[in-house]
Amino acid sequence: MSLDICTLASGSKGNCTLIKSENTTILIDTGISLKDIIDRLKSVNVIPEDIKAILVTHEHSDHIKGICSLSKKFKIPVYADERLWSALENKLQIPEKLMKIFQGDDFFIDDLTISPFMLPHDAAFCNGFSIYCKGRKISISTDLGFMPDRVLNRLEKSDLILLESNHDINMLKNCRYPETLKARILSSRGHLSNDTAAECILKLALKGTKQFILGHLSEESNTPQLAYKTTFEMLEINDVKVNKDVYLDIAPQHTVGNYIKIV
Repeated sequence: MSLDICTLASGSKGNCTLIKSENTTILIDTGISLKDIIDRLKSVNVIPEDIKAILVTHEHSDHIKGICSLSKKFKIPVYADERLWSALENKLQIPEKLMKIFQGDDFFIDDLTISPFMLPHDAAFCNGFSIYCKGRKISISTDLGFMPDRVLNRLEKSDLILLESNHDINMLKNCRYPETLKARILSSRGHLSNDTAAECILKLALKGTKQFILGHLSEESNTPQLAYKTTFEMLEINDVKVNKDVYLDIAPQHTVGNYIKIV
C-alpha cells in the first residue's frame, strides 16, 4: 500500500499535482492546458478517466487554467472551499452537479482523507491540503506569504511535504518585475522566499518529516540550483544530512517531476 505524488507542473505558469493511492487518483489544481494535462498524465500511466476529483487551492489562473475543460470533458467533480466558490464562479463555468463545496472541515474521497487549511495569500481564499491514507500523510503548501505557526503545525508529521520555495530575495529585488509586483511577492500575502522555506523545512525535518519537494519556483527571481542549495545548506549546517536523514527534490515548472511513492 502506498500514497504517491507527482508534480505535473509547478510554478507561476501553471500548477498541477497528482496524488494517488491504491484505489483513488486526484489532482490538486489544474493550471495547465487540457492537452498538457492529458499528455503528462499519460507519461505516468494515468488516464483522465482515472481522476476522481480536482481540488482547488485558489482562483489564480496558474492554478485553474485547465479545470473547466478537464472537468466537463471527463465529468470530474471539482472541490473548493465555500469561501472560494464565489471567485471561481466568475472565472469558471462548472456544471452544478460537478461542484463540490467544503467548509474547512476534513472530508473524504474514497480511501483518501482530505484535510484543508487556510494559507495567507492575496487570493479570495487560499487552501493548502494534507492528504491521508492508511497511516500515510502528504501535505501541499504553496502560495503563502509567510509561514504561520498554525500552518506549520498542520504540516508536522507528514511523510512528504511539497512546499513553496518561490524566490531568492536578492534576485527578486534586482529582477525586471515592476516594483508593485516585487512588493506584492515580498508581502505577508505573497510568496515564500528560499530562506523562509529552508527555515521551515529544517523545523519540519527536526519534527520527523523525511521527504520534501521544493515547488512553485519563480523563473525570474530563482533557479532550481539556488533553491536547492539554500535548503541543503540550512539542513547540513544544522546536522541534518540530505540523502541520509532527509530527501530533497525540486518540482520542475514545465515538465513532470519525479514520481514518489510513500510506502
